[in-house]
Amino acid sequence: MESSFLQQASIWGQIFEIAVKRGVLQQLIHRNLLLNDHPVLQLWQSHKNADVSQQLVKEFKITDPNHKEWVETMLRHLLVLGYGLGWTAMRECLNHSQIRQPKLEAIWCPLTLPGQQMQRDEEKEETARAFQEAFKLPKLDENLVKRGQPARADFILWLSNESSPSKDEKTASSQPQNPKHKKIENLIICLEFSYNAPIKFADFQKEAPHREEMSRYARYIESRGVFSRVCAEVEGEEFSLSKRLENFLSAFSGQDKPLFKLCQASSYTDQLIKVLRARKRLEGSCHARAIAITSNGIESLAAQFFGVEPEPDTRAKLMKSLGKAYCQAKHSKDDVPLDLDAEIQLVFKKLLKGLPSAFKEQAQHLAEKPTPGQYSHFLFQENVTDFYNPMGEISKAEAIASIEENDALLEFFGGNPVTRIADFINEINPDKATIPLRQVHQAAVFAGITAAQVGKINVLALEGNPGIGKTTAVMKFLKQQKQQSQGFLFLYLSPRVVINRDVTDKLARENQQPTGILTITSNKNLIDAAPEWYKKQVQQNNFPPYSIDSAVVVDGIGKLTRPDCSILFVTPEQELDIDCNIVGSTRFKRRLNERDYSIESLYSPGVLRTIATSARKLLEANPKVNQLVMTAAIQGYRTFNDQSTTVNAFNNLFAKKADTKPGKKERSAFAARIPTIVVMVDELAGDGAGAPFVRKLAEWLEQQFIKPFDTNQSPFKIVLILADASLSNEVVLDSFLNSGDRAPDKVLISQSRGEAPFRVTGTHTKIGLRKHPTLHVMTNSYPASKLSIDYSIRLSPIKPGQNSDGTEQTIRQAIREKSEEESLTNAYLEIKGGLHKGAEQLIFFAQDKAFYVSCRKN
Repeated sequence: MESSFLQQASIWGQIFEIAVKRGVLQQLIHRNLLLNDHPVLQLWQSHKNADVSQQLVKEFKITDPNHKEWVETMLRHLLVLGYGLGWTAMRECLNHSQIRQPKLEAIWCPLTLPGQQMQRDEEKEETARAFQEAFKLPKLDENLVKRGQPARADFILWLSNESSPSKDEKTASSQPQNPKHKKIENLIICLEFSYNAPIKFADFQKEAPHREEMSRYARYIESRGVFSRVCAEVEGEEFSLSKRLENFLSAFSGQDKPLFKLCQASSYTDQLIKVLRARKRLEGSCHARAIAITSNGIESLAAQFFGVEPEPDTRAKLMKSLGKAYCQAKHSKDDVPLDLDAEIQLVFKKLLKGLPSAFKEQAQHLAEKPTPGQYSHFLFQENVTDFYNPMGEISKAEAIASIEENDALLEFFGGNPVTRIADFINEINPDKATIPLRQVHQAAVFAGITAAQVGKINVLALEGNPGIGKTTAVMKFLKQQKQQSQGFLFLYLSPRVVINRDVTDKLARENQQPTGILTITSNKNLIDAAPEWYKKQVQQNNFPPYSIDSAVVVDGIGKLTRPDCSILFVTPEQELDIDCNIVGSTRFKRRLNERDYSIESLYSPGVLRTIATSARKLLEANPKVNQLVMTAAIQGYRTFNDQSTTVNAFNNLFAKKADTKPGKKERSAFAARIPTIVVMVDELAGDGAGAPFVRKLAEWLEQQFIKPFDTNQSPFKIVLILADASLSNEVVLDSFLNSGDRAPDKVLISQSRGEAPFRVTGTHTKIGLRKHPTLHVMTNSYPASKLSIDYSIRLSPIKPGQNSDGTEQTIRQAIREKSEEESLTNAYLEIKGGLHKGAEQLIFFAQDKAFYVSCRKN
């Protein structure tokens, strides 16, 4: 009788586990942490690939030679794949370990051949004894083999620090009072394995499946969205698995999923530490890492255990919570329809009971639903109340009371921050005691930019929901500078091209007339299309012949002198003509001989370089212009081989280098004409380049406008404004800026400050090479008069089909095969429904890129 799909998947999972363990063990041998005569290696060294293959053939009851050959190629594939994962995972764990002189204390790595899992489960006393010997525990304890206990683990490694002090030395030496500052003395790594068997196994006797497998990994990595790669950072608050998820772990994560395996490894790790401490085997601090190694990637959780209660590391609390969830999880071992129906009904009823109060009444009629196997569609609506509107009035006294006095704010303002901001607040409608929230925000921004000190970088952080007027407030301030004929350079950068154009349009024109503020913007499509468009103008409209390699859009000056150069200066109307009629290309075909051609790339100067160069040339050609606005998108940020970045392209704003005498003279003349530099990075977290871009931007401002004047004070007043709607306060902003290259993949959490509509505080925030006193202006509002959220839940019936051998699919097989198709259908129905209701805008969030691409195609 042929094995079922689940039985086959389980056997292949055991092969995968063997392969990964081989890679792990070999890495430990490679580092001389595990010697060849260690007892744990005796069983592994006595079993070769041929033994695994024979056991596999036996379990599958294979008699056909062709089938046997296919199984052996699949076996070789898994052995190589798993070995690489095991070697790499252990290598990286040890490379990032805080144990500098590791010593092997214990290792648990049982070898279970295909079909022997039941035998291992039944021989509990033997397993417990083997575990006792491995960890040198004083007495036998069969409880260690129970669910969630460490003797059931796939792999455990315990390393100590060989240079750790003895007990007497620990007592004699003064230990830090804060456990977090203690030196890590132990490392425990627990690995759990899972092979997510494909519905149809490939034939690795041929070349194509190997290529397809590599492509699958590439697609998988590419398609993984931020939500599957997040790193939760928590400081000073409890973070644990929700009870609602904890009680139904099996329903939300099958046993072959990374979350389930991570919970499993967390339980073994937490329980092992308890056992070792209770038996007086483990003393001092311990770094613990639970890892789920799967065929689709690796998930990990690390925590510090200090042997005190409660453990100070919030990740240790999370590890305990995940372990508890695994111990309490119930899972149906048999793929029986009635069991699965009962599981669905139980989870559904529990979820109904756990709904928020706003939904409970609406959900009462669902008590007997859904009926498994039938299509169901449920709609819920939540009306959000008690939120602040940006145009809503608050008292001036409340707004002023929301300004926090601290050293950073005193340093930023060079005096009393409350008085400085209060003066701007009271100037607005002086006869009224209340003020719109939007104008409170504007007053704080005005006060901050006005207080900016000459000769240093002054940092403003504008945090809070969209609609409060962060960008608008800055533009209003600049228009005031226009009225006072004060020279300024405003560099506005964001990931959103539409917003960039909105900024230039509003600053360049007022009532359809030029404002006298020169605005410059560009984008890659315009630069690529400019040479072709200009060729047509030369042919059709007698434009003078020039070699054009780039273009910018200029506006705001009635009679602007355009310099003769390779940059094309176009009006907004001409830009529209280029967008509508020209398709830009960066490639051209070169003829090599009668038969052969080569496709080569045209030179492209880049958006930032083009904007900076055009600004310098326009200022040279128009000496009376002293107010300049430049906008660009930041998606093109990258680092080059020489460690320079695209930010260096802004150097072209000047003709001479900053560290030369001519360079200093050029910048002094620039300061006499344009003394104020305002740089605003908006939607900071909207692109993966946000944090590194800001750091490099701060370094550039320092190099170009401050360092050339080291012997004297710089004549420039520099204001760096960081704005984002999703970075809600000063804690989150600081964490984002200093999260390294992984910033886009992290969920940054901080404690709520309550329901106050407005708040101002100051911090010393590290940006670039140094810390800067930073003014934070925060609002809590939403631009709507009323707010309702509709929730749509669709449950689709899935009917099992047939396998390739004619047998009927199991329910779980059918779900795996049809789930993506049904999800795409449901997404399409939601989008279609929104369009039919006349929605002005639809925003679709997909958890991974592959699903998003599929949705667009369909």
